[in-house]
Amino acid sequence: MTRVLCLSCSPREGGNTDFCAQVVAEELRTLPAVSVEVVRLDEYDIKHCLGCRKCMELKDCVIRDDGFHELWRRILAAGVIIQVSPVYWLGPPGKHKDLIDRSHAFFACGRVLAGKTGYTISVAGDSGFEPHEACVESWLGWYGVDVKRRLRVVAREMGDAAASSATVAELRRFAREVAR
Repeated sequence: MTRVLCLSCSPREGGNTDFCAQVVAEELRTLPAVSVEVVRLDEYDIKHCLGCRKCMELKDCVIRDDGFHELWRRILAAGVIIQVSPVYWLGPPGKHKDLIDRSHAFFACGRVLAGKTGYTISVAGDSGFEPHEACVESWLGWYGVDVKRRLRVVAREMGDAAASSATVAELRRFAREVAR
């Protein structure tokens, strides 16, 4: 059974990013031998990295009173990680960046996510895809995730992705590629 973690990284509940994550998850759930968990990153309290660098000694983050470690366990348990994230000023939104920064605690551990497969879906009004993808894909790659494919979804206002039959069809094709 392939465990897929679909991480929806937008702070806006029910927006285009959540919609894209749900369509991909629904399509994946129709396939045999696939278990899908959709996680809304915004439901986790992820504090900012303190920059204390204690993690380089401890190989773990010293911040223990938030949801980071629980979310990290879910990431570790998945065989496939799909990051679905809006583009905010050429990069991921704040909490997504906080997740990336906090995972620095495992920087000294090397490729702790080796053997996992990754995919990214970036959602933007019309630009900023390249630097956003560079950030989220390099994060996955550093820890050993084999990033197979990316998808760019052009959607700005709430409901734009759902209103586009071409976008929905592309999300479904993308999910079938993930399942292969």
